[in-house]
Amino acid sequence: MKIGLAIYGSADQVSGGYLYDRMMADRLRRSGAQVEILSLRPGSYLSCLADNFFSDLPKTLQKRRPDVLLQDELCHPSLLRVNSQLKRTLGRPVISIVHHLRALEPHAERLVRLYRRMEKRYLETADGFVFISETTRAAVESLLGGERPSVVAYPGGDHVRPTVTDAAIRERSRAPRALEILFIGNVIP
Repeated sequence: MKIGLAIYGSADQVSGGYLYDRMMADRLRRSGAQVEILSLRPGSYLSCLADNFFSDLPKTLQKRRPDVLLQDELCHPSLLRVNSQLKRTLGRPVISIVHHLRALEPHAERLVRLYRRMEKRYLETADGFVFISETTRAAVESLLGGERPSVVAYPGGDHVRPTVTDAAIRERSRAPRALEILFIGNVIP
């Protein structure tokens, strides 16, 4: 199976979302799929909306002909119009990976209304979803007004194998220095 994964910029970026997308691509490859990263040009929200009229993605996909197109939902401004075109020309399913909705982030009310409208239009073009949590699934279903084919694939936990041993952790804990704690995640009220 050939899968195209659309993201902004490089898959090597350091964030939880990019790590999630990389791990999903790696897992799909280990199961025998061919996964090609389709790097979209990142930019301001308005410039990404404009990309719908100037995108090379439809031509690229016509040449590569993936069986499924995975899209990071954070790319929604660049894919609103493109998805409709892709579905007409390729007839392939579009699956959106939803980490969280931009419309639920704290922004000025006029921006929240714009983001909500644009995300809803984008989400309506997806044939199915991969959610990172039940909360995200509920938010999307609330926005769309019903359930769609989906799966929750939880991130974190024991999915990332630590390179440090238990013995090294014990030794470090006895060292006379300040306690350092690292938290990776999103905190969105």
